Amino acid sequence: MAVQLREELDLSCPVHRKRRLNRLLWGKIIGSDGKRIPNPNMDSIVEEYERRYKSQVEDSVENHYERT
Repeated sequence: MAVQLREELDLSCPVHRKRRLNRLLWGKIIGSDGKRIPNPNMDSIVEEYERRYKSQVEDSVENHYERT
């Protein structure tokens, strides 16, 4: 599943050259001790996407104010 998610997130819009799926919701698995069970492969992909999404949002806001 990690490979499929990475492939999907690496696709880009032919017009805008960016990939933005909006907010990515990802379920977390909680162990019997109440702590989250990490999934290093998926966690790194989700973190990378969140960084890219945040950067794209900041860029679009900056561009909006530069145009006005």
